[in-house]
Order: sequence, then C-alpha cells, then structure tokens
Amino acid sequence: MIKLNRNDLLKLAASAGHQIETKKKTRTSFDRLNDATETMNEEGVNDKIYFNGDSSVCIMEFRNIAFLSNNDLLRIDNRDIYKFKMAWHERVHALVKKVDLTAWEETKKNPLLIEFMYKTKNAQEYDPDAIVSAFKSALDGLVNSGILIDDKVTNVPLIIPRQEKTKKENSLFIVLSKIENVERFYSETFNKVIKNFSNA
Repeated sequence: MIKLNRNDLLKLAASAGHQIETKKKTRTSFDRLNDATETMNEEGVNDKIYFNGDSSVCIMEFRNIAFLSNNDLLRIDNRDIYKFKMAWHERVHALVKKVDLTAWEETKKNPLLIEFMYKTKNAQEYDPDAIVSAFKSALDGLVNSGILIDDKVTNVPLIIPRQEKTKKENSLFIVLSKIENVERFYSETFNKVIKNFSNA
C-alpha cells in the first residue's frame, strides 16, 4: 500500500488530466485585519481636505481606505488591532498637516456635527451601529490630528452615517460642521419626550 499526502495526490491527479476540486480557504478576521492595515499604510496621494469660506465646515476625502466590521473588531484583541488604528491616525494626520488650521481652531471649540459616507465595493452592508463602530478608528484619527478637540458627546453630539455601493475603490467622505441648534436634528416628538423626562 502506498500512502500519498494531499499535495502528492493533487499532483498525480493533475498529471493524469483530472481536476480535484479544492475547498476554498475561509478568510478570517486576522486576514481582513492584515489586508486593512496594508491598505491604510499606502500613501494617501488622492486624499483631500478643504474648508468653506468662514471655516465653519471642513470636508475630507479619503481614497482607497479600509474599514473593519464590528464583528471583526470584537473578535480581534485590541493589541493586535493597534497597527490598524495607528495607520488611520497617520493617514488622517498626513492629510491635516497639509493645511493651516488657524481659522478652524475657533470652530472646533463648538459642538460639531459629523456626517460621513462610506463608499464600498465590498458585498457587506453595515447596520447603523456597526458602521459607526467601523468609523471609530477614523474618528480617533480626527482627534489625534487636531481637527477635533475630543470625540465625547459634548464635542460631537451627532454623527450621521451613510453607505453606498461602488465599483471603484473603497472611500470615505467626512463633513464636519458647527451645530447651531442640535435639537433641530431630532423629531418634535423626541424633543417633547426628552423635555418631559427632564422636568419629571
């Protein structure tokens, strides 16, 4: 009796003109983490940042970026995900250092609305809570770069996400703007409920 390992069996079958169907390797959270980190470490030559006339709005565009799903983030130890987080910090910082933030310094002292759109070529579609979790590394990068003072609710009372499919590269568009009246973003019913609870 001759014993063959799997590789020898595949070679033997191929030489005889046969094809053995091989099981596709299942990608793990660590595979996606490594791919995401590699993508984020690439030079963001097509990233852009600009402000409106009175510097009350900041717009940022990041091309060829990577998000990790909330499930992946929960499965991976924080020590292993450190390089990915730092890659986001460096990517945002590299863009922000290209501009003068003097006029923005006064704006960022106010509560800011963050709106972002993740354009993805990937098949997965995030839940609302999952897409905000995936955005966390980019949000930390905004704080680290000085665009935000902090990401606490007093500094950023509202984050509005959006996701769209694309056939091009994954990209992220962020708009930061001063909120004059955060209550206007909530429904009349919600504001009444909050008021009633506050007076109870």
